[in-house]
Amino acid sequence: MNRSLLKPFRKFADQANLSLDEKSGIIYGKKQGYDVYISQVNQLKAFHITFFIKSNEMLPKSSEMNEIVEANKKYLKHCEVTGYMVKFQTKLGAGFGYKNAINKAMNALDIIITSLRHKDFENTCQACGTTHDLESYILDSAAPAQMCPTCYNNYCQSNEVKKQAEKQKRENIIGGVTGAFIGTLIGSVCIILLGQIGYVASLSGLVMSVCALKGYELLGGKLTKKGIVASSVLIIAMVYLSHRVDYAITIANYFNVDVITSFHSIPDLLAEAIIDSTSYYTNLGMVYVFTLFGAVPTITNTLKNQNASNSNYRLNM
Repeated sequence: MNRSLLKPFRKFADQANLSLDEKSGIIYGKKQGYDVYISQVNQLKAFHITFFIKSNEMLPKSSEMNEIVEANKKYLKHCEVTGYMVKFQTKLGAGFGYKNAINKAMNALDIIITSLRHKDFENTCQACGTTHDLESYILDSAAPAQMCPTCYNNYCQSNEVKKQAEKQKRENIIGGVTGAFIGTLIGSVCIILLGQIGYVASLSGLVMSVCALKGYELLGGKLTKKGIVASSVLIIAMVYLSHRVDYAITIANYFNVDVITSFHSIPDLLAEAIIDSTSYYTNLGMVYVFTLFGAVPTITNTLKNQNASNSNYRLNM
């Protein structure tokens, strides 16, 4: 977890009489008989509060969980129900730091548990639904889980088979480059369309990078360093071309000429200051900046997932 969050998250855990797993950043423990797992929402000042529960051998219903949200909108934003897993999201905290966000989460936690007790919910294995011999785990270094030992062992074995299959999967460079090219075409269309209707086309750079990298991974089988280099070359070239095409269409409409002629005339128009070079290159630079914003986390997360090992472990409740 981010080391700068250790202090506020430790304080949160202490206030709630829970524990903090510093590796995953998840706050966990027992609260009035319920196993609870609290995690930050995408670097925001908000939290997910997760339970694995059932009532009278029945799965939790989305409708009854959202009733809790509707009655407590001051603290809760929404709720997701998947099988035995119930995940509440708290409202965003206000002000500097995490004090307000933590206070909202503390109030939300008390409200949720009171409601669950009233409806006779109990802890359960998220896989098979048993209420016996439950253990708490972290899966893939990030996701909280609650399972019986048998289900956890089955999960680990299945996960190991998938990892080995992924490692043995061969990279299809031709397919990957094709996928990356298709991805850059999608990004190019976004840049041109947004530019033509007057919106900031730079945001499309993010679409360009994500689509290209994911396209390579999808058709190439996996995203390797070779794939990153090939995709990056395509992204750089296609951002430049699509930005120039955007300007060419505008010029063609203004001077009533064809797009190809206006495309080839752009260097001359820049040299003669008919097109403001500062504006032209600033816009191009902004597209590249947003392209970088999309590429870096996509590449980082992909390589991190590929290199992850021994990422499943048990929490001491």
